[in-house]
Amino acid sequence: MKEAAFKDNNIYISAKITSPLLVAIEEKYLSAFIYNDKENTEIQIRKTDEDLYEIKIPTEIIPVTNHSSLNKIKLIYQDGDLYNEKVLSEPGANNIATTVNKKTGKWSYKLDYTFSWELYISKENITNVFDNLVIQDNNLIIKATHIDPNSQFKLKNFREKPIIGQVQEDKIIFNLNSFKAIQRLFELEVSNDGVKTRNFKFSKIPFYSSQIKQDEFHEYVIRVYNNHSFTLNRKGRHSNVIDMRKNNRNLLIRFESPYNLDVSPSKIFLSLKSTNGKVVKKFPADIIDKNICQVAIPLETNDINYFVTYGNFVFSIDYYLNNKLLPSSLLLNANRKVKFPFSFTYKNRTYDFSSKNGNLIYLNKKQIWDKVDNTRQKRKRNYKYLYPLFRILPKNKKKVIYYSYWGDQYSCSPKAIYETLENKKNKYKNIWIMNDVNIPIKGNGQVVKKNSLKYWFHLATAKYFIQNTNMPIDYKKRWGQKEVQTFHGTFMKTMGFDTPEFKFETRQNKIDEFQKKINNWDYVSIPSNYMSSKAKSAFNTNVKSIHSGFPRNDMIFDSLKETEKIKDNLNIPSNKKVILYAPTWREGKSSNIKLDIDNMQKILGDDFILLVRAHYMVSNNMDIRQYYPFAINVSNYPSIEELYAISDVLITDYSSVMFDYAYLKRPMLFFAYDLEKYLYSERGTYLDYEKIVPGPVIRTTDALIDELQNFSSLESRYKDKYHKFYDEFCQFGRNGDASETVIKALFK
Repeated sequence: MKEAAFKDNNIYISAKITSPLLVAIEEKYLSAFIYNDKENTEIQIRKTDEDLYEIKIPTEIIPVTNHSSLNKIKLIYQDGDLYNEKVLSEPGANNIATTVNKKTGKWSYKLDYTFSWELYISKENITNVFDNLVIQDNNLIIKATHIDPNSQFKLKNFREKPIIGQVQEDKIIFNLNSFKAIQRLFELEVSNDGVKTRNFKFSKIPFYSSQIKQDEFHEYVIRVYNNHSFTLNRKGRHSNVIDMRKNNRNLLIRFESPYNLDVSPSKIFLSLKSTNGKVVKKFPADIIDKNICQVAIPLETNDINYFVTYGNFVFSIDYYLNNKLLPSSLLLNANRKVKFPFSFTYKNRTYDFSSKNGNLIYLNKKQIWDKVDNTRQKRKRNYKYLYPLFRILPKNKKKVIYYSYWGDQYSCSPKAIYETLENKKNKYKNIWIMNDVNIPIKGNGQVVKKNSLKYWFHLATAKYFIQNTNMPIDYKKRWGQKEVQTFHGTFMKTMGFDTPEFKFETRQNKIDEFQKKINNWDYVSIPSNYMSSKAKSAFNTNVKSIHSGFPRNDMIFDSLKETEKIKDNLNIPSNKKVILYAPTWREGKSSNIKLDIDNMQKILGDDFILLVRAHYMVSNNMDIRQYYPFAINVSNYPSIEELYAISDVLITDYSSVMFDYAYLKRPMLFFAYDLEKYLYSERGTYLDYEKIVPGPVIRTTDALIDELQNFSSLESRYKDKYHKFYDEFCQFGRNGDASETVIKALFK
């Protein structure tokens, strides 16, 4: 499938048709039919290009949908005794371009795909006609010209109970008093006798998007779509942009708050959140009038906290008023004060701004490649022809390559080793390989764009390589080059060739590719003999172990000197104990966290602060703002080592954070509410979990609260188990000198 469209009461389908059995398909032998269990009607098909064909389906011949039998398209090729029959399928790369949702006259048409990717066409009689929808007295009311007495109406969200619509004369009324959740998108669903249907439309689509105030802090957002369906969401009240422009080295933004900001204390931050949820950056805003704010986003900065990498971002505002964190406020161009789209260039990056999806404001930041790298063909040629030549050049014995998290971050053990080496003020040439060449780093190191000409030159001529996620497969190690794998955690869960991914891998090239990366290692930095043994067996290697500890954990010891500053930045009172909750990522899940924070706040709020650090797939869906300042979302805080340093107790489950936190010799609680499922149904573990963890294994929030109420005795009750854990898994790096140890071993 290439494209589908509705035009002049016809559905047009463009499809690519080929056959491995024929040199060429002859149009005269090809025919098409629309069919179901009872009907089979020939339709027009004609060739439009070499392998492209257009199918034309007049809407009047499409059978009305019977939900026990779908309308599909069948292609038949018959040339004498040669006969082949095929159901039209496969939406191609652009699924949106190959689907149709159209309501016209009294009919609703839908062209979509089954679970097996077969194309189907539905045609339903429209028996529900809506005029308008409004919200009054916390009820969503659909005013209708006609309501089918056999139809049932509901607002549906897969995480919440549906809101059932009640029919009263010419109205369908949804009671929204039970609609408490924030950022939960409810969509209209209509069914007849329990079968989902599309038998509804608006006589005229009333609006595209509307924000309706619910209370002091919330509003309802209604969006009506071209297919006549609509969604309802409950969000924080929105802010309105007044001005947005480039001013020298800053992006200046002025906006209007929905709140009176003449209160104390008040703190306002503009947030840029990547559309994939991985990156969140916050910028302080100044109050320039009672409800007008201004913020300056630096286009050039040495502060990683204010650096915006390339990607797509959406704008929102965080309001801290009267010591409360209000619901997130989307920044909208609802009053059309700013003309979008607009763009500008700053040095080697472009900034493109747009407003869409209900006046949301988006930034698309892109990098500009150097001329020698600015096309895919040039980059391919550089790798194919110049990289081999660079590998003939002498190696620089003072050049070090750093590579962290596939080039996405300046972080972890490579960062710790680099900064230690920089502080020695030696003559090493330090090269960071990054996807974003503008990312700020400390010291005099050089940042090089991955896959650029400079990248290939430095890979070919460097002597040393320090990484935590393997070097890219295209890197070809030279004799005499040295590589250290620093890892990014002790192995509780299975790793390497022990994971299901590789245990059941049947493609030998994938196994060989992974083994090739491992064979490049000369050293691994490890915190214990356990890790040394597991690294060798899991990765099928006899690599030499450096008994150093993880260099990144040096930053825990450094952070212990800055605890007051860190707490102040997070607005944590010095007289309260800090709980850090850092659960592992559960594959295939993105639901809210399982802690009953409401109950924890009621019982523990006078004595504790709760920091929640979740995987971005979880943090994007959780909303704990109403518990501020007791509970603080630190999922996007740049340094987990700083969070360790200020925490008095750790709550985790199966995450490797337990091994890092153990260096502090502080209490830990293990909230393993899904223990059996995790141990036996998912990835699997190396260790006997309940036997080795140095603290109580807990299944409920109530049990967690009980343990925290007895915090003073927690350490003594698990003293022996903790010492055993510390001695087994924290053997090396206990003095915060892991980076020094790696440097001595690598650069000897």
